[in-house]
Amino acid sequence: MAKRISVMLGAWLIPGLGFWVNGARKQAIILFILIELLFAVGLCLSGTIVIPSTFNPMASEANIVAILSFIVQFFNGGGLIISQVLPANETASFSDLGSFWLMVSSGLNYFAMLSVWDHFYGAKRNSQNCEFEQEEVEK
Repeated sequence: MAKRISVMLGAWLIPGLGFWVNGARKQAIILFILIELLFAVGLCLSGTIVIPSTFNPMASEANIVAILSFIVQFFNGGGLIISQVLPANETASFSDLGSFWLMVSSGLNYFAMLSVWDHFYGAKRNSQNCEFEQEEVEK
């Protein structure tokens, strides 16, 4: 169980790492390039991940869209950490579009993590139709 948790934490931090560790190298490389390319475009457009001032949706200063956006963008893992270190320019003309690209890359990493869990540790692990198992048999 500890290996599964460490693989999932690694997949959160580095997109595609979960597939790489489990032997699906081609999928890992494609996911890494795709997710990081989307993330880089978002950063080039001055996108930023804004941490909400409060996570209480009942507070008067709360912004439910900012809270939900942060929850989605949290799944970018290493990208979340990088974007917090870089200076943010929320007044740039394409900042909202850049933030959207960051959110898309985060969503893709979330679904990639779910796919790793499902294919290698979850319900599809013992399935005869799992495409990853078929690729290993062909090799």
